[in-house]
Amino acid sequence: MMNRRDALKRTALITGYALSAPVVAAVLQGCQADGPTTPDWEPAFLTKEQGDLVVKVSDLFLPKTETPGALDVGVPDYIDKSIQLFMEPEEQKHLQAGIESIDKKAQDMFGSAFAKCTSEQQYELLNQLDEDAKVEAERLQQLPPPNPDEKRFQHFFPSLKALMLSGYFTSELVGTEVLAYDPIPGEYIPCMPLDDAGATWSL
Repeated sequence: MMNRRDALKRTALITGYALSAPVVAAVLQGCQADGPTTPDWEPAFLTKEQGDLVVKVSDLFLPKTETPGALDVGVPDYIDKSIQLFMEPEEQKHLQAGIESIDKKAQDMFGSAFAKCTSEQQYELLNQLDEDAKVEAERLQQLPPPNPDEKRFQHFFPSLKALMLSGYFTSELVGTEVLAYDPIPGEYIPCMPLDDAGATWSL
């Protein structure tokens, strides 16, 4: 079975951000994408509209190529469960509002709902969200530390990305078919040529 701490490290490395407590809790407590996401999938916690956006963004972020994509392993359902089970109410509202803002940003940038934008426009919007998150993180770093009773939230997009990636990397399909997987490791080789290592290992 995949080492979940390794999945957390890989997720943090790709996102470039420290992972939030809810993301870490979801992974370490065994939340897992069951997949696949069917066309008639409906979220248990998010609204139908929010769920549709999560499906579309997940598919763009982790599309199916020669390896399974986000929808093949059920990443949207993992995100829905993680928000419901591991986030405080204020965190839930913050992330839900962020997901809804994707459509508003699409209207502002392209005059159309996100789902009706072209693929190029959708990728441009996601790249812009990444830039917005970096600007927001830099702004927050300049502020004095918050008061003990003050809630200060980061931009929603890094949390959504972290949920997508952690759901993907902890899924059984990715752990056994994409990452190299050996349930009974063989001999220990302390030094070997990189070309001999093969695929990234799922421990």
